Amino acid sequence: MAMTPSAELKDRIDFYELARNQDSFGRLERLLESSVDAGLEQFYDKITNTPELATFFSSRDRIGHARSAQRDHWMQLFRKGLDQSYVERTRIIGNTHARIGLQPKWYIGGYALVVEHLINSMLLRGIGRFLPSRRRMAKDLVALVKVTMIDMDMALSVYFEKAEETTRELILGHMGTALKSLAQGDLSTRMSGLPESYRQAEIDFNSATQRLSETIGMVSSSTEDLATSSGEIRAASDDLAERTERQATNVQECARAMNELFDGLTRTSQAMTHLRKSAHEAEAEATHGREAVSEAVNAMADAQQSAQEIVQITEIIDGLAFQTNLLALNAGVEAARVGEMGRGFAVVANEVRALAQRSSEAADNIKRLLSTSREQVDRGAELVKGAGTVLHSIIGKVTDITGGVSDAAQLTQEQATRANDVNRAIAEMDLMTQQNAAMVEQSAAATRSMSDTTGKLASAVGLFQIAAGGTRPNAMEHRRAA
Repeated sequence: MAMTPSAELKDRIDFYELARNQDSFGRLERLLESSVDAGLEQFYDKITNTPELATFFSSRDRIGHARSAQRDHWMQLFRKGLDQSYVERTRIIGNTHARIGLQPKWYIGGYALVVEHLINSMLLRGIGRFLPSRRRMAKDLVALVKVTMIDMDMALSVYFEKAEETTRELILGHMGTALKSLAQGDLSTRMSGLPESYRQAEIDFNSATQRLSETIGMVSSSTEDLATSSGEIRAASDDLAERTERQATNVQECARAMNELFDGLTRTSQAMTHLRKSAHEAEAEATHGREAVSEAVNAMADAQQSAQEIVQITEIIDGLAFQTNLLALNAGVEAARVGEMGRGFAVVANEVRALAQRSSEAADNIKRLLSTSREQVDRGAELVKGAGTVLHSIIGKVTDITGGVSDAAQLTQEQATRANDVNRAIAEMDLMTQQNAAMVEQSAAATRSMSDTTGKLASAVGLFQIAAGGTRPNAMEHRRAA
């Protein structure tokens, strides 16, 4: 079912007065059915041999596809007539030619060659091909068609060139003005007055400048905030860098003090170790002293026992002296009784009594001396026992002191170990603090660089004139804030 042609196509059909040629369409369809293939074959052979045209077809298959499409287009044209489907097909063909860059002159020239073949097929059929008049007519018609088409080609070329030049001047004029304003930083510029076919470019340009204006506005507003923030960050970074540097110095001093403390604890631990050794030696010597005192106590006990035995002996001697004195006295009495004969015996008895008296006196002296010696030995024994008790107590105290010294030495060793751990931890803290100080210094330098970059960005954004309602940062204010 034929589609109703548009008003534009009707105007063209009326202008060409094609209504009176409608009865020719059926005959021309039959002519095309029998002759167009040879004409198209000849035409595409010429395309293949023309370097400027051969590049539009990558293979023989592409040529065959184009030839079939062209044949179908002509057959439907004379079968269905000039309806709206014909217009749609010509639009597709025109868009395809424009897309691949095929100039109209080659399309018109191709039509002239195919029409030449069709005219010859129409006029030189049967016996007509042997008639000179018919051959001249065919030749003249072909020449007329070719000249008509080349004249149309030249006129259209001039028209298109002029139209293109006018359009180019119009477009370049509007676009040049807009781009010049844009190059000068005026983002409020807009483009208008382009031809209808370029209206989308105008819309896209205006949309792009609007978006760019909004973006620059946002950048300028953000630059102010960034300038303020970078100034605050810079001040905070400088303050942090100063505090970190002081902290690093304090940690370094603390590390040095802990190192000295560790050295002191190490020396104290060594001294306590020597002291513990001396205490153990003193304890051993005190133990030996206690054994010696015990032996002295035993010796004093033995002396007491010996003195007691000597006292007993002196008592025996004193008894013997008493008995001797008594016997001498009796002997003197008996000697006196016998008279002169007993005088010598009386003398001996007196000597014996005198000796017994001296023995008794000597026994008394020995007893008195032994008593004094016994008292002194008893007191010495008591003193030695007291010394043993005190020495035992001293040994207990020395043992306690030795235990305390051992505990103190062990504690000092543990404290030295812990101080060494603390010293190591502080050394690590010192290293990390130094690293943190270096990092903070780098951060401060990066912040200063960011502040400088923000100033440059503010200066660069300040060159643009954005649309109404936008804001731009003041480069001097940024520098003062930094």
